[in-house]
Amino acid sequence: MIGMAIAGALGAMVRYLLELIGINAKANTSPWLTLLANAIGSFLVGTAMHSLVIVNGVVVTTNELIGFCGGLTTFSSAFAVPLLFEKRDRAYGYFLIFLTPALCAGAFFLGLSVHN
Repeated sequence: MIGMAIAGALGAMVRYLLELIGINAKANTSPWLTLLANAIGSFLVGTAMHSLVIVNGVVVTTNELIGFCGGLTTFSSAFAVPLLFEKRDRAYGYFLIFLTPALCAGAFFLGLSVHN
């Protein structure tokens, strides 16, 4: 349980550092950084699932899945941010809404296939 909490804190710190990069770049990158964090987390979940099924490294994999990836990803923000953009630019908002699950699913399956 403590390992999971530490992994979650590390994931949240990586997410925060991604946002700081965007702020320091003075670019309107918020939806893209959210998307990037979710795609990275999805990829890591895919690689962890492969390890869970093939290697059976349950303790490390569980900490990675629940802790780090849970702290890194922000699936609630993944859909809240595009909905905010949708109010300003409907097409851009819908594009982000459809791109998020597609990219994350692709990253997940890429993570699964890394070991094959």
